[in-house]
Amino acid sequence: MARRPRLYLPNCPLHIIQRGNNRYAYFRDDSDYKGYLYFKSP
Repeated sequence: MARRPRLYLPNCPLHIIQRGNNRYAYFRDDSDYKGYLYFKSP
């Protein structure tokens, strides 16, 4: 059974979680995290 589509409300903040395999840290250091934010920004 397919899951229902996500509810998206304009101008409402989203909760985003970024994890690696087995819940390991995804970013090695602050520069990794800053690079991630750079590519995620509009």
